[in-house]
This record gives sequence, structure tokens and C-alpha cells, in this order.
Amino acid sequence: MYGSMDIKKWNLFFVSAILAADSEVSFIMSFSGDMDRLQAIIEEFESETPCMEDSLALFEEGVKLIRSCREYLENAKRKVTALTGEKEPSEAKATMEESDRADDGE
Repeated sequence: MYGSMDIKKWNLFFVSAILAADSEVSFIMSFSGDMDRLQAIIEEFESETPCMEDSLALFEEGVKLIRSCREYLENAKRKVTALTGEKEPSEAKATMEESDRADDGE
């Protein structure tokens, strides 16, 4: 399902995160907390129908959380690119596709 390159990149990312400064580690914890809160918002909508005011407030909170998570993921992507020595995201995609084909025996 996932190419070996994906696993290597994520391993490199997590090792770098562990070695990072406290502020970056707390940012990772913030990402995890944001994802947990997004899940809670989704569950709230699935389990009950909040009133219009609550729905708008939850929606606004969700949008802010998504933006925060997207920023985190973009930073992570830049770090992975830097760690692997790839210059362009398209190179990373091509490398992952080649790895996937090799894993599939093509």
C-alpha cells in the first residue's frame, strides 16, 4: 500500500522531530491536539444537530484548526524534502512512484 520511501521519509521526519527544539515538539503536540479536537467536532455533528449558532461556532473553530494543521503539514513537507535532499516536491512524488512500482514488482 505505501512505498518503502514513504516509511523512510516519515521515519526521518519523526527522528528530526524528536531531536528538535522544545518549541517544535510542543508544536507537534499542538498538531495532535488540533486533530483530536477536529475529530471531536465531527463526532459532535454526527451525534447531534447543534443549533445554528453552535454550528457556526464549531465550523469556525474547525476551519482554524484545519488551517493550523495544514501549516504544520506544509512545514513537515519542507523538512522531509530538506532531509532527503530533494529540491522539488515533484521529485519526491516521482521518487515515491518509482518506489511503489518497484515494490509492486513492475
